[in-house]
Amino acid sequence: MIQAAVGYSDDVDSADAMREAIAQCRAQMQAPPKAAFLFASYEQDHDALLAEFNRAFPGLPLIGGTSTAQITSSGRYAEDSVALILFASDDVEFGIGLGRNLSVDPLRAAREAVQEAKSNLSAPPTLAIAFPESLTTSGERIIEGLKAELGTAFPIFGGTTSDSHTGKGTFQYFRTERLTDSLPVLLLSGNVRFSFAVRSGYKPIGKKRTATKVKGNRVYELDGESLLDLYQKYLGDINLVSPEYPLAVFENGSDQFYLRTSQFFDAKDGCVIFDGDIPEGAVMQFTDGTRSDLLDAAGSAVRSAIQAFPGQPRVALIFSCATRVLTLGTKVKEEYTVLDSVRPGGCCAGGFYVYGEIAPLERGGPTCFHNATFVTLLLG
Repeated sequence: MIQAAVGYSDDVDSADAMREAIAQCRAQMQAPPKAAFLFASYEQDHDALLAEFNRAFPGLPLIGGTSTAQITSSGRYAEDSVALILFASDDVEFGIGLGRNLSVDPLRAAREAVQEAKSNLSAPPTLAIAFPESLTTSGERIIEGLKAELGTAFPIFGGTTSDSHTGKGTFQYFRTERLTDSLPVLLLSGNVRFSFAVRSGYKPIGKKRTATKVKGNRVYELDGESLLDLYQKYLGDINLVSPEYPLAVFENGSDQFYLRTSQFFDAKDGCVIFDGDIPEGAVMQFTDGTRSDLLDAAGSAVRSAIQAFPGQPRVALIFSCATRVLTLGTKVKEEYTVLDSVRPGGCCAGGFYVYGEIAPLERGGPTCFHNATFVTLLLG
């Protein structure tokens, strides 16, 4: 069984913030920690955070990274803060690994990270959680590399590190290192009980169309018609190309879909640029969702994960998209309110707002790279 503790601080001094988060976790823990997650705003003194953590827990395996906002059961929704999650267990092993130079060769980086993590386990892994950089690397290629090492149907969760939409770049944490262009991974083995749910709140509208001209994350045509013209037709203004109007992507004839948010359009090249690759031949559909729809979806994700959990969960890990911060505006804090209203007693919560969410659409299915989505992963 997994035990967990969550700490939070918005102290302006990073070392003090880490000490406060550690003190909160220690007050909750009933066993020595075996691994840790750390999420922090981009503006923190990251080296000070990691140094303070290592003073408190020398050699304890830690992964994490920068985030647009943090969400914890102790601090609720917060920006410019620090969130720490500690894990303990007598029958679950935690192994971490790191892949470097992710943008150069994501498949090799994934292989190195998984092999190192596996070397720290005595039994085959049953679950993976990863927090890669993705501003310079395709999220799909990262997942492709992880699947190559772990298996197509192996459950992989997490999210890509973010920087509050500053464009400055993101950091990843691995043990005592502050890194860029890297892939930190945690593998769990043993008696790992988990459940999850993936929801967005966006509903497909209009007709389904096939992506007939695509290059990576640049989409030129659907059904042979300019996507720029289609945006003009449906939205009335091409300048409304934004993350607030994601497209649903259906693959292999499935009724389930993942979302792709548009970054901006390139009128000269005649394409719309998305926050993730889209395979040529994929079926796509415009979507629509109100703020209430998005918040209802967050609640649905938590409730569905709770209903599917085999027993009593001990921690709810949340990976929500940073674009939802933009879309929800001041209501984004209500994502935590919804979570807290259904969170079982004895179950702490922690997570962060990411640039891309990593999760299967359903149990036993392949892991996907998502945008504009709320992922709940329960462990116990």
